Amino acid sequence: MNRFNLRWNRLSLLLCLFMLSTAIVYVPGLEGDFEFDDGVNILDNGLLRVSDSSLDNWLNAARSGTSGILGRPLSMVSFAFNYYLSGYSAYAFKLTNVIIHLISGVGVFFLAWQTTRAIAPATREEQSDGGVIAAMAAGAWLLHPLNLTSVLYVVQRMAALSALFVFFAVGTYILGRRLMLSGSHRNGWMLIGLALLPLTGLGLLSKESAVLAPLLMLVVEVTLFRFRSDQGRINRALIVLFAGIFVLPSILLIAKYERVFSYIASGYLSRDFTMMDRLLTQPRVVLFYLQLIFVPRASDMGLYHDDFQISRALFEPSSTFVAMAVLTGLISAGIYTLQRAPVLALGIFWFLGGHLLESTFIPLEMMHEHRNYLPIFGPLYAFFYYLFRQRIFFTSNRFKFVLSIAVIVALGSVTFVRSLQWSNLVDHAAIEAHNHPNSVTANYQMGRLYLRLYLNDPNVQYRYESEKFFRRSAELSNYSVFPLVGLVQLLSKAGEQPAPLLLETMKARLAKVDWSPNLDAIGSLVNCQIQYYCQLPHESVLALLQASISNPKAGPKSLGSANSLMGNYLAIKLQDLTGARRYLVAAVEAEKDRLSYRLDLVGLLVALGEFDEARRQLTVARQIDKFNASKSRLDAEEQMIAKMAGERKN
Repeated sequence: MNRFNLRWNRLSLLLCLFMLSTAIVYVPGLEGDFEFDDGVNILDNGLLRVSDSSLDNWLNAARSGTSGILGRPLSMVSFAFNYYLSGYSAYAFKLTNVIIHLISGVGVFFLAWQTTRAIAPATREEQSDGGVIAAMAAGAWLLHPLNLTSVLYVVQRMAALSALFVFFAVGTYILGRRLMLSGSHRNGWMLIGLALLPLTGLGLLSKESAVLAPLLMLVVEVTLFRFRSDQGRINRALIVLFAGIFVLPSILLIAKYERVFSYIASGYLSRDFTMMDRLLTQPRVVLFYLQLIFVPRASDMGLYHDDFQISRALFEPSSTFVAMAVLTGLISAGIYTLQRAPVLALGIFWFLGGHLLESTFIPLEMMHEHRNYLPIFGPLYAFFYYLFRQRIFFTSNRFKFVLSIAVIVALGSVTFVRSLQWSNLVDHAAIEAHNHPNSVTANYQMGRLYLRLYLNDPNVQYRYESEKFFRRSAELSNYSVFPLVGLVQLLSKAGEQPAPLLLETMKARLAKVDWSPNLDAIGSLVNCQIQYYCQLPHESVLALLQASISNPKAGPKSLGSANSLMGNYLAIKLQDLTGARRYLVAAVEAEKDRLSYRLDLVGLLVALGEFDEARRQLTVARQIDKFNASKSRLDAEEQMIAKMAGERKN
């Protein structure tokens, strides 16, 4: 079989053209705005607003993350760096994401090239052929529309940064194994150590999904190397290494199974589906991801996929059983082809392994496109490998090259369409609602946009559209109060009182469902009551807050938030300081390490003249503030206590 004989400079040019095309395709999307969770993770995080080069400020920014076990400090520092350079410029934040995506594309090329070199002897002809395969896989990955949310959705930089380090980590592992097979054991082990420690470690500091790196290295080892040594024997040291990586943590998890199960079960209390529902639904979700990889239609994609039907039983819907059968078939095919077609096995197990963390029992939202940023490499690489290396359908390499370019151009065209859609916040929200008419979030976001327009211009059409989308969102969900709060704010702006049924529906949801984001919605309503245009009767606001507090399923986070809101409303709006004290104390008891609640209590105690108790609470606050992130504020509170106490004595 004839091989392509592209020289490396031409191959580099091809990769650069793919990267340039990617940059061009994403240019329209850079004009878009921050979206959805960007607010709570970036815009509302005051510790990211670094304005000088003080080391303490950067350390505080690194520690400011609230997601994941480690807080994702590397991602948080990158957000702070964006703010330091250009403030809250969405363009700059998104441009940084594009740059990260392009560097990741180099990582994909490196990984694909090392994988191809590991499969066949490195003759000059095969090196050129392998380079083309690697370049095509990288080009398809760079321009694939399924990766767009990891680029233009700013907060998903966490997933992109994590994947970047994983791509380089696994590629480095493969290079290390190739060196070991060539007899260079010391250098090989050094590279494996580099892959497992610094590179995977940096990935973990970006997002916890980098924990999949060792699993993907194991996939590569089983499918391509099979634990062989340079002498053709089993490399026992590698077996011990992977056993240590996977077996020991598994033993620890089993030993703590009650604690682990309790943690996972508590996560489902705030979901409208059970663990069994999720396990039944995920096979359909994973197959839908595969569909989006090979048949990527812009209308099937989106930021919100909460309209995906949940499987409640094995045949409800019937596609649940079919999906489980197909998934079982895929796994069986992967096992069957381990010896016969190892690259196919690699593609299958890389894809499934990449979804092992977020598509199984962990109580996350049902599906998101950014979860494919890492797994998509497997299917894409297998496709281009077999296209170029097998005598299937086509024998002309030139035709295969042209076909590959055509596929990549088609992918880039869909990505460009999506990039245009993301270039304007209003147009993007309208497209999301059109493509996902049964999405709670998409309808709510459209309602919010029309509410903003109505606040600036009381046009009756804006009110009609806002109410329509809010009501549709409320109909689609039996637990969220966001659209109901939106309706209250809309009616308040129009000078009308909401119907009693609307408030009763809100109370019922707050009293029965422990979904902590609902308290964010109630918080916006309380803030509107205190500072803006909302004019609900005080007893209605208090009843909503009391429903949240009385919820028997409420966890510490919800209880802390509800009690804090109640205490602040009583103190600020109703001037009932004595009544507020009880609730602010309850908020502190619910979340003892929440500094903001304790400082609210300190301020109230000072207002009540309880200076000794205020000092005691401030001492506890300093103990909570281990890294002195709020030292200046705590010092100011201490000075205020001294001043007020001195004035009281005089």
